[in-house]
Amino acid sequence: MAANFAYGFYLSEVTFAGLNFKHLTSKICDESSTGWAFDFGLQYRVKSKGLNLGVSVQNIGPKMRFIKEYSPLPLTLRTGIAYSIGSNILFLFDVTRYLYDRRTVFSIGTEYVIFDSFFVRAGYNNNFSNCNDLIKCVDFKSGFGIRLKNFNFDYALSPFGDISKVHILSIGARF
Repeated sequence: MAANFAYGFYLSEVTFAGLNFKHLTSKICDESSTGWAFDFGLQYRVKSKGLNLGVSVQNIGPKMRFIKEYSPLPLTLRTGIAYSIGSNILFLFDVTRYLYDRRTVFSIGTEYVIFDSFFVRAGYNNNFSNCNDLIKCVDFKSGFGIRLKNFNFDYALSPFGDISKVHILSIGARF
């Protein structure tokens, strides 16, 4: 479980930055651990082209401890591009590098906006570096989001390695 506090700000009219602090709690059987981490990201918006470019570093923080074992957080470098068609269709592509695992994942996705407040999302990612069977290497993700004034609720169904699928819920507020 992660509790996040994020802050975004303008660096210029077309360049944005964000910082996220998260408090982490993890439980395996009867053992639990708590920790913290930071994420940092930059985004550049090409207004006339409907294009956004971004880069982020995630999970900058100390290892989590279970009994006497220390486990590093998955330090992640991510870069991506998003292309908008009109005001209700978004196409995305990103490359994620898991630095400690020495693994790279490519993802594509789309978002369709209905009534400016309901978002339908779907996408695929691969895991070719750890897989020999192309069919088993591609994972499908789907979800939706609802935005009401300054509040949002998001749900996603996503693959999670050998565990199978996980449900991801997010509730947010802007102020």
